[in-house]
Amino acid sequence: MHKKIKISILVMLLILLCTLFNGCMNHIKTISVNNKDYFNALKCDNDEYNLVISESSAVDNLNNGYAAQADELLAKSLMDSGRHYYWYPHYITTIVIAVDTGKVKENINSFNSLAGVEEKIYIDSDYYNYITASIGYSLKKENYRLDDAINYLKEMERNGRLSNSNTELPIWICTDTQAVKLKRGNKNIDIIIPNDGTLSFVQGILSPYPLCFENNLCNNINQNDLRTYNNVSPLYPTQEKYSNAVIYTDYRHFNEQSTNVIKKMRRTVFEQRRYSTADGQEHILSAVFFITLTVLWIAVLGLRVINKRVKLSFIIIGSMLILWLTARCIKWQINSPMIERQLWYSYYLFQFGIATGLLYLTSVTDKPSSNKIIPLRILPFIVVELFLLCLIYTNDYHQLAFSFYNGIENGSSEYTYGIVYYLSMLCIGLQTFIVLLWLIVRSIKSPNKLNIFYPVTFFLLIFLYTVAYVMRLPFAFESDMTVVITFIILAFMEVCLRSSLIPTNTKYKNLFKNSPLKMEILNNYFEKEITANFDYCLTDKQKDSIINGKNTIKI
Repeated sequence: MHKKIKISILVMLLILLCTLFNGCMNHIKTISVNNKDYFNALKCDNDEYNLVISESSAVDNLNNGYAAQADELLAKSLMDSGRHYYWYPHYITTIVIAVDTGKVKENINSFNSLAGVEEKIYIDSDYYNYITASIGYSLKKENYRLDDAINYLKEMERNGRLSNSNTELPIWICTDTQAVKLKRGNKNIDIIIPNDGTLSFVQGILSPYPLCFENNLCNNINQNDLRTYNNVSPLYPTQEKYSNAVIYTDYRHFNEQSTNVIKKMRRTVFEQRRYSTADGQEHILSAVFFITLTVLWIAVLGLRVINKRVKLSFIIIGSMLILWLTARCIKWQINSPMIERQLWYSYYLFQFGIATGLLYLTSVTDKPSSNKIIPLRILPFIVVELFLLCLIYTNDYHQLAFSFYNGIENGSSEYTYGIVYYLSMLCIGLQTFIVLLWLIVRSIKSPNKLNIFYPVTFFLLIFLYTVAYVMRLPFAFESDMTVVITFIILAFMEVCLRSSLIPTNTKYKNLFKNSPLKMEILNNYFEKEITANFDYCLTDKQKDSIINGKNTIKI
């Protein structure tokens, strides 16, 4: 009892310290922004607040108790929903056309005029919602629909003139803030405000608590290449040219039309991810579906498998699949690059676990009476995998597994593979090959010789898919590797169970109910008599023959 009192006091002290710490932290007002120029402008203006640059969404930062950079549409949406926030508008971004006049000779003055241009056009995926809304507005004004812009862009992409990856193209559809940065590096860049109309979006700080900004903030913003209402930066077009740009305020219509913009841009315009998840909502739904499927599959194993160690191997494999899918689901919801990378690195823990679980299955099936906790054949692989995992989890420091050629902050999408990655794939591939050989041997010695077709087919699928994914072939790289591998492994194990390549207890109830007392089983495969687990020698057909009255079956 005395020990329990001590533990209770310690827990209460820890809770008190955490409360005091959080109370102190709340006095430090943090402003999170995602634009470096805006960060510099605010930093010059006021050192009273803790300014940070974050890739997290405005909503996530607000939920964490921070003030956050947001646009006016989001600010009005949250404030009208009843939440108490303070809104501080500071600068404006407008969707424009940036043209390198040294490479493009055609006259471009509107979105419609882009249809007659031969050069390819770059469109930034970070601003799909702004760009599609602006193009839709230029076509149908206030009552635009997302499909109006999607059909317009699809027609451009049909001729191979649209790209969301090649930033070296001479024409950009982007924000004027991006265009000004291009102009600083290339004097030939002409910033065009489309005369058929475009949209402007007010940017500022949305805060759960009141903030105070200095009077010279406007000058600081202009000096950092951002545009205000009374713009004075010579890099931007004149204020008269912005007469065709409308500050859009109907946040309900904007939110409604932007809901599926990522999905439609990927599938309809660029014809990507047509057979896999394309946005956050689909990522979550697919993960939940396959997690549920895997849990149900594991749950019925107790009715199908007698050997406890065989059952354990299936639970290990299924658990690795569930954790892999869960990590993937969480990764899509996290906006912290560091946490996102660590979740990404954890994928290889689960891949190692699946490969080792399959190898463990071969060991416990061959030697069901062995008392060794870790079979000798898998021990070297476990040691190597632990070493490789240490290198993968510390990849940020040495980049031997993944090399981030455009900076670690862009590591999730712009990277190349290193020696540690290839060694990891070799380790997984070697274990998989051993399992394949083991299944082939069992298939050859099985009464049903067609069983060899199942393991060879499924392992070929995994091998070819993995190679295509590493080579970044579109049909594989644009799919969701976690979901595809999970589906293949579940299908493979189910087929192995149904074909008796892996022992099950199917039809045992009828077998023992109808078999004569003098039944004996002669097993040439193990060269000894099996008296307990008949799954190592009987197929369903042979079990049926016993049920139908035969006394002795020779295998």
